Amino acid sequence: MFNLQQFLNTAECTVNNLKVLLQNGVKTVKLFDEECNCFGENTIDIQKALAEIDKNDDGFMCINDEQHYWCEGNDEIQVGSSSYNVFFTAEKALAFCLMYTSDWGDDGDEYVITKKQILDGSYVSDEVELKRLHNTKITYTNWDDEVLSS
Repeated sequence: MFNLQQFLNTAECTVNNLKVLLQNGVKTVKLFDEECNCFGENTIDIQKALAEIDKNDDGFMCINDEQHYWCEGNDEIQVGSSSYNVFFTAEKALAFCLMYTSDWGDDGDEYVITKKQILDGSYVSDEVELKRLHNTKITYTNWDDEVLSS
């Protein structure tokens, strides 16, 4: 039996995995993208998104007349001109943001972006979801391969 939550928590956001969701009766899915210390959210119609990818040779598709997602072949889906990564869950997006921003520095001074800073600058519109994310423990690996929690 197909376990949707387990799939979303473990699978990468690829064209093939969108097809797996569709084959298992999932018609829409929420996608989260990372952008430095914030991420956005969009719920997409999977069948429409796959049709857009198939019809455009460059792999671009427009979702909700907002953002341009792209992929090459069956590779991971990315968003925007800067190729931000796309995830099935907010937790995976947060973990990536925390990993990516760990030990950022200005003029040699190191600092770490916190989960609270990411969420305070995020585009999550659902207050219940935002509160849940603030209370969720996120584990990630930093650039030094240390496992950290936020």
